[in-house]
Amino acid sequence: MSKASMANFTVNGCWLEEPVIKFASSGDVKGTVSQLKEELGQIVVDLDRSTTYHLKKSQLLKPVGIVRKVLDDIAAHPSTLFATVQSFYTHQTSMLISSLEAALLSALLTETIGEKSKESLQIVAMGGLLHEIGIAQLTFDPFADVKVFNGEQRVEFMQHPISGYNILRNLPGISPEALLIVLQHHEWTNGHGFPYMLKNIYPLAKIVSIVAEFVYRTHTHLAHPGFKADDAISMVCSDTGKFSPELSLTLKKLILGAEKGT
Repeated sequence: MSKASMANFTVNGCWLEEPVIKFASSGDVKGTVSQLKEELGQIVVDLDRSTTYHLKKSQLLKPVGIVRKVLDDIAAHPSTLFATVQSFYTHQTSMLISSLEAALLSALLTETIGEKSKESLQIVAMGGLLHEIGIAQLTFDPFADVKVFNGEQRVEFMQHPISGYNILRNLPGISPEALLIVLQHHEWTNGHGFPYMLKNIYPLAKIVSIVAEFVYRTHTHLAHPGFKADDAISMVCSDTGKFSPELSLTLKKLILGAEKGT
């Protein structure tokens, strides 16, 4: 199937001219997934050319293949594909690039720590891609200025992993493990995360958690400018208690290189 009904497809009006939105809003499955893969390819080019990342294309070849396979798997279920794309463009800040980057780097980090099974890599990549889908359900724009969350907004924000889980569990093609990542991606190893303040966290959710935090800090939002990779990874690693020390060190070495990452 290359076309799907798009009667309920709505996005923030500022994104109507985006290529992926043009394909998705017309129900073009093939065009949508092709554009997503093109965006993924550009991320790899940007990371390879970056002067602040110590990543090379050769390191990203397998993770790229994993993310492309995840996109194909999602595209096999048009309702899931279009719900995913729609969630990326609900607010004034697009989550497309940051979500693709989170999927890519989560697969890379997973492989680097020694978990090389295709199943685990696809699970973590899917979880990385979909982890913030619950943001689309918020009644306010969380990227506008995080410093001015009022009490109700803060409570609502802390429930978005549950919202994301509930959206995805009713869509086809999402594994239970990927759902668990979405539900737990804001849980911290010290038990002070949200929404459930867990200490016993699914291992692949820990990976997406730290990668997502790093990616968030490197991207520009209305709330703050994007930080350089070395500054962002230092901020992430200084959040004592949030993330596994082993994952923090491994991610730092990946981003900055073994010599600078020690």
